[in-house]
Amino acid sequence: MTKPWIKTTPARSQRTVQPGKSTSAKDGRGRKRLLLVEDHAALLSLRSIFLTSQGYHVVCAHDALQALSFLDTQLFHLVVTDAALPGPSGWEVAAAARRRNVPVILSSGRPAGISAEEAVSRGVDFLCPKPCSLNQLQLLVEKALRQGLTSNIRLRPVP
Repeated sequence: MTKPWIKTTPARSQRTVQPGKSTSAKDGRGRKRLLLVEDHAALLSLRSIFLTSQGYHVVCAHDALQALSFLDTQLFHLVVTDAALPGPSGWEVAAAARRRNVPVILSSGRPAGISAEEAVSRGVDFLCPKPCSLNQLQLLVEKALRQGLTSNIRLRPVP
């Protein structure tokens, strides 16, 4: 007789996992996984090295198509994407991440031209101006991970 207050789960060997999918967004060391999307190689490298040094597992994408592929095959705690990318834009990456309930930081050289309503409706939770300091980026990443997705009412401000 099964006791209703005891939950049973299938043995690890009986669980099914889709090919290419992970069952956890954390890496083997328990670090939060970030998808960093930037078409400028130097900025991508700088931000990746910095965020890795801060304890995050960073997966880099050079364009939106690569980012969308990663979103289809891997799990992430947060997406940080440039708005202007060759081919599909960062807005399309944001929309794909939103469908997966992953919060998004959109990095833009023109954040003042983006209304809060537009950003939220297009899947963006936080706006990050370009340029920004690495410390400012770290604070925003921490805030995004702590607060998660925005409601449909407001956009969280950049610290």
